[in-house]
Amino acid sequence: ISETKNNFWLSGSGSGIISIHATEALDKNLMVNVYDLTGRQIFNETWIAGTETKQINGTDLSPGLYIIKLANKNTSMVFRWVKQ
Repeated sequence: ISETKNNFWLSGSGSGIISIHATEALDKNLMVNVYDLTGRQIFNETWIAGTETKQINGTDLSPGLYIIKLANKNTSMVFRWVKQ
């Protein structure tokens, strides 16, 4: 995901707005995809290189478990998010 070792984590409330954070600014763009438990993609956007945070607005989503995938051509990382 980055030429340097980068760590990622989620923050935000269980009710809607999710922030994805990186310890360092991205050196390459990342695709951010969100899937429901059936595997249906419900969000697809690019996280632009040079930034450390990406926000996702999930306020219109139904309560439940969602999968957030960060990926570029070299690697991918997956998070679980529970919307309350």
